[in-house]
Amino acid sequence: MSVALFLALTALLPRLPAAIAIAGNTPPFGIVMSSNASASNPKDFYAVQAGFRVHRLMAGSIPMTLTVTKVTEQLIVCGGGWTFDRRTGIEVDEELGWGVDYGITGSQLVGWEEPLEV
Repeated sequence: MSVALFLALTALLPRLPAAIAIAGNTPPFGIVMSSNASASNPKDFYAVQAGFRVHRLMAGSIPMTLTVTKVTEQLIVCGGGWTFDRRTGIEVDEELGWGVDYGITGSQLVGWEEPLEV
């Protein structure tokens, strides 16, 4: 995406719905991928485990830190009921029709922290 196109889309964000369209394995505009991810798959969240803190970016610009309460083979479940695809970090919400299977989402995980050892 060109810088001019990115800036034009960013200027329109306040007028757009909160949902961000996704296309296959391409991250939504405005979302920075995790520095914790592997070089071979920058969106791989399989290392995340229960107790980790994950960083969510809602609507491409609103950050939020959540605590992981459970992981399954396909999902990361956080306190407050937030659920994310474990491969991509894309938010999954069946009621809203959000997730990789639907091609649209409102947020995405962009990083994580392992729990501090005491």
